[in-house]
Amino acid sequence: MEIFRVLPDNDFQCLMPCNSKFADEQGSFVFDGTERRDRWGDYEFYVSTPLSRRGNFFGMISDKFVFDEHVYESDLLDILERAGEVLPAKLADTGENLYFLNVTYCINALDVENSYIERSPVFKHTPGMIRRHSFYPSRLGDAVPFKLPQTVRTHIYCDTGRMSEDDEFYTQYHNLGFTGLEFESLWTGSE
Repeated sequence: MEIFRVLPDNDFQCLMPCNSKFADEQGSFVFDGTERRDRWGDYEFYVSTPLSRRGNFFGMISDKFVFDEHVYESDLLDILERAGEVLPAKLADTGENLYFLNVTYCINALDVENSYIERSPVFKHTPGMIRRHSFYPSRLGDAVPFKLPQTVRTHIYCDTGRMSEDDEFYTQYHNLGFTGLEFESLWTGSE
């Protein structure tokens, strides 16, 4: 099995909120593993990098998936909905529907003893940067895109080689030919 950090691919278009107060409104944009549906508004975004290629997933911030109607209407949606909340938004210039995935599936699967975590000498109360990951595969459960408590505000992960290919985000993303994301390999191992 293999575990990846999922990131926006910088070769594809990125989004920015039209409303400059978007990030401050009721904490709706802080995706920290908790539900946001009750604080989510009617948000519009614009493409901040219009000369980049258009993908099915848009760049934003590393802990956010923003995807288009093609993804929403595909078999991948079932996998995404198991990972958390799908929240609606709009592309301002076209009125096109966009969707945010707020990953609420947060699991304690990091093997801290065998990972290398670089602690900050200045910010002693922060979890630190994970420089080398090690995982407890048995704790992943029915993991789809997931988060770890240590990086809940900054990273989204997925795995492959453990479940049916129909249930794997990584495999389905590639099989369906979607674009806009990168998968950084962090760990390989067995259960």
